[in-house]
Amino acid sequence: VEANAEKAKKEEERTEKLAAKEEMKNERACKAAVKAVEKDDALKKPQTAYWLWLGDNRERIVTMLGSGKGSDVAKKGGEMWKALADAERQPYERKAKEQKDAYDEYLASDEGAAKLKAFKDAKKAAKDQFKSKDADKEDDDEDDDDAPSPGKRAKSAGLSAAPPSKRGRGAKSSAQEQPLIPADVLKNAEGLNMVEQLRNLMARADVAASGKSPQEMLVALQASSGLVNKAKAKLCGA
Repeated sequence: VEANAEKAKKEEERTEKLAAKEEMKNERACKAAVKAVEKDDALKKPQTAYWLWLGDNRERIVTMLGSGKGSDVAKKGGEMWKALADAERQPYERKAKEQKDAYDEYLASDEGAAKLKAFKDAKKAAKDQFKSKDADKEDDDEDDDDAPSPGKRAKSAGLSAAPPSKRGRGAKSSAQEQPLIPADVLKNAEGLNMVEQLRNLMARADVAASGKSPQEMLVALQASSGLVNKAKAKLCGA
């Protein structure tokens, strides 16, 4: 009897491992299919003032450092940006605002709304091909959230808003979804307009398991132009 029980247990473990492997393979294929959906240039978010400035000064920073390593350039760029005088920042902030206003106006137009809907529908169709039988998994690419969320609207108004909790079974409380960011790192993240992305990254179980510090996560975000999944890949060595 014990031998049969042990055999059944091993078979169950083997089945679970195979299922987990297949699920991981399916998830990778799903993400690849979603990323393959082309996005109209007009739907792409405009850069922040910091990234506009960094684009103009990247070569100078590389020369200063003697290295073109993305994380090093992003870290040095962040330090230099914070030290810039208001007069030097203003042209970039003005340009970033103009681009953001034009972007928001386009999304609010009939043409922009139609293109955004078509893009989201195409992404959903690609995703549905790999839909899990157990539960739907939400797409967590930060760079794909084109429509302004309540949290982003509150942030633009200078307010703090908790991210919406995930729906369905096993939904976590909002307190669990907001990891604690050290004050100095939070200040840096606010200066780079990356607080939400940092919270998102810190909440990932695999990123937390990597043992990386919040500051290292912020540097990875800077080097990844604020893209959460790209930063996660850098941190986890994917």
